[in-house]
Order: sequence, then structure tokens, then C-alpha cells
Amino acid sequence: MLVQCLFLALLGVSPVSAAVAPPPIADFVGARAFLTQRGFAYIDTLAKAEIIAGLKDVKIPSVAIKKDGFNINLDNLECKNVQVSTLDISATSGSLGLQIGGVAVTCTGDWKYKLHSWPHIPKGHGSVDISVGGSSSIVASITISNNDENNTNIGVGACATKVDITNLHFHGGLSGDILNLLKHVIESAIERSLKSKLCDVVKTEVKTKVQPEFQKVPLSYLACGSMENALFCDFHLPPPAMAAPPFPVPPLPVLNNDVLAAKELALALGSFPLNDIFYNLYNSGVLDITITPNMVPPSSPIQLNTSAFKDIAPGMFKKWPNQPMQLEVNVSKRPILAYGDDAATLTVPLDMTFSVIGPKSGVHVAFVETCPFTLATAVSIDSDESTGNSTLKAMIKALTCFLELKETTVGNVSSVSLNQIVAVALLLGEQAINKKLKHGIVLPTHFHSVELQNSSIFYFNGTATNFVAFGANLVYKPHGFVSGVQSIMGGLMRMRAQAKKSIFSAFSEFKAGLSL
Repeated sequence: MLVQCLFLALLGVSPVSAAVAPPPIADFVGARAFLTQRGFAYIDTLAKAEIIAGLKDVKIPSVAIKKDGFNINLDNLECKNVQVSTLDISATSGSLGLQIGGVAVTCTGDWKYKLHSWPHIPKGHGSVDISVGGSSSIVASITISNNDENNTNIGVGACATKVDITNLHFHGGLSGDILNLLKHVIESAIERSLKSKLCDVVKTEVKTKVQPEFQKVPLSYLACGSMENALFCDFHLPPPAMAAPPFPVPPLPVLNNDVLAAKELALALGSFPLNDIFYNLYNSGVLDITITPNMVPPSSPIQLNTSAFKDIAPGMFKKWPNQPMQLEVNVSKRPILAYGDDAATLTVPLDMTFSVIGPKSGVHVAFVETCPFTLATAVSIDSDESTGNSTLKAMIKALTCFLELKETTVGNVSSVSLNQIVAVALLLGEQAINKKLKHGIVLPTHFHSVELQNSSIFYFNGTATNFVAFGANLVYKPHGFVSGVQSIMGGLMRMRAQAKKSIFSAFSEFKAGLSL
């Protein structure tokens, strides 16, 4: 049905020419879905077929006319052979506009009349043919609002119709001929009835079909709205279960981008959700690691022993010759994730404490190095137009950790030599990881009734906004619509909690593995 197409449209926004602020919603907005103008065109194509099917069910209420002593009743009016020339769905500030032009329909019904004045023609009955076409049209405004619980409500505001009756003919002997003489009066009455009925159909469809569909899916923390040439849905994250981050939530952008405009559907993910996760990881201490000699593989060129650091920290070797060491890696400040022009960069400020495990007197701090560890990763999607398959690929573009001496208890420490070793180790690690990543992961393309095609990833690095966007073209199949939306929406709403849980678990397992 048309309402399902409208509901599909309400799951996104489109790029706009003028930046209009979205409606205020609660904190922790993490993602924004949007539909481009190309996507609107696709929805128009779907909706055109659906509106034709919907108008076939229109039944015109009985029409009663009193004129010059005549009591005329038109009953059992039914319409068929529906045609629609043009259909356009667009977004304006505060609403979604639906315009249907070139509506053509043929209606049939029964008539009966009685004349109460001279010449007292006997009452009669018969059939009537009505043809509607030409410049007939329907224009409706679908309103979008959000309550205090961030639930989206859909309704119909203004609705106007234009009905152009191109043919009206009564059948039924002399009585029918008389009614044909009065058809201009009857036409006006039918037009008024049709105008009211068509708007009632739009309002009923939205009230009974569109709004209930929204209530079937997990829409808490989802706020939709519209602006000039744009319809958007912001995904608001639930209040964090752990400490709220001490940094503001940057607003997601009003998109106006030629690259994204080439896609029909997109999802923009801001840096805040991941920075929120990293902040809680940092706050919990799960990122801190202590590495002991037995955790270092025998094949490693550097072992945690003072002999391996003889040239780097000669004072340490002199004081504790051939003694085991341990390395404590502590995150000194919260990690920060930012999107660049073509990659996402994670910066983790580290304190690396090198200590000696004495034979009798415990652990002794030898020196401490600081390091702003950075990991720049480019994520892309390769799409095969012949098969429709999309492969998610990732590549480490930079892996750096430049050490600087923070404090020492053993005299001179050659950070230059230590950095040379670290640089080689990071380079080898980068090469090994990229080798494993080069094959990528084939993405699922079917979500019940929606199929994604020709997917791409785009990075946006601005002064006010920082986000990455996933864009795709879509193919909608009308079966399983609600279950498809439930699946996608439910997954998005669980994303934050699952990601946080998974990252915590991964770091815990990593640390446990090091201790084996």
C-alpha cells in the first residue's frame, strides 16, 4: 500500500540546500538516517502503483440533491479503471508533502428521483456513469511530531483535492434525459462528495495503517522530522548505563553532498557513540595492560630482560644485569576517535612503565615513556554491480607510537633507539594485519523486504560535525515490510549496548590471553 511506501520514506532524510536545525531531542544522538532526492524518486515509483491500488477501493457516499422541486439521490457509487499520471513525495519544513496529479477514474452507480412540483413527472430510477480525469489531483500534508518519550507520531494536516468530471450521463428513459439537463447541478454535488471522500481516505490510511506501523517497531529514542527537501530520522541513544561522558554530543549534520546524493539511502554515524564507549573503557581501567616476560613469545626479537635493553638503558643493566622486566601500559587520558578525509583515527595517550623484577626486592620502576598511540584505519566498501554483492574492507593506513622519556631512575635512556625498535615492530604488525584484512567481509544485502545495492562509505570531517556515512541504493519488495523494519530498527537500537559489551569482553579476553 501507499502508506507502506510513505513509512519507508520516513526512515530517512535527504540533502538540503539550506541548513535548518532539526527539532530538539534528548541527549546522545548517535546516528542519522536519510533519504536522498534520488531515493524520493524511487519511492515515488513505488507509491504510484500503490495509490492506484488504493483508489480502487474508494466508495463514494450517497449523494442527495434538492433543486427546483427535484429530490435526487445517487447511491451505490463505485469506482474502477483508476489511472494516475504523476506522483511526487517531497519534504517541506515540518511535514511530508504528497501530490498526485492526473487522476483518472470511472465510476458507476444508481439514481432515483422524485419531483414534488408541477408538472409532477412520475418518479424514476436508473444508472449513472461518471468519468473523472483531466486536471484532477490530490494534495496532502503528512505531519511528523515527537512526544516527550521521543516517539514519532504521524498524522495528516492540510488536504485538498481537485475533481474534474469529464463525463456524467444518466440512463433510464425520459427521467434519465431530464436528469441530464440538470447535470451541472449534480456535478457540483458529486465533486464536493468526491473531494471530501478522497481526503478522508488519505486521513484514514495514515491513521489506521501508517501510525500503527510505527507502533509495531522499537521506536523509543527515535525522532523523525522534516525540513526543506529533507526528511530525517535521528537515532537517540539510551542514557548510558555507566558514567556519562564529560564531553558534549556534537550535532549530526544537515547533509548536502553531491556524492551522497547519488545514493538513495544513507546512514550517518557520528563519532560520539564510539567515543562514549572508549570513555567508559578508559574509566573502567580495562584498557590498562601489564605485560610480563612469560607473555612475550620466544620468537620475539625483544625480550623483557635487562640484557635486551643494555644499549637503551645502560644504567638499568648495570644496576640489574640479566634480570627480568615487566611493562605496564596505562591509558593516561581518554581515547579520542575522529573521522578524517578518508579514514578514522583513534588516538590513545599512553604511559609505558618499564620495571625490573628484582631477585629479592620485588618490582623496581626503571623509567617511564609517554606515547600518543595512533591507529588510522580506512574502511571502504567494494560493490560488484554484476552480482550486487558488497564487500566491507578495512586497511590500517598508519600505526604509530612515538615515545618520549617522562621520568627515569636509572640515568640516561635512549628513546631514539627504543623508537626505532617500536617503529619496526609496528610496521611488521601493520603488514600482518593488513594481509589478514585484505579479503574483507561480504556484507548481507537482504533485510526481509529491503535489498541494498552498490553500497559505499564516505567520510566527512568538518569543524562542527565529524561523521562517517554509509550509502546504498535500495530495492523494496512489499512482502514482510514490518518484519524487515523491525529487524533493522531493533539492530540499530541494540548496537550501542552490544558494541560496548563486545569491546569490554574483547579487552578482557586479550588481557587474560597475555597472562597465559
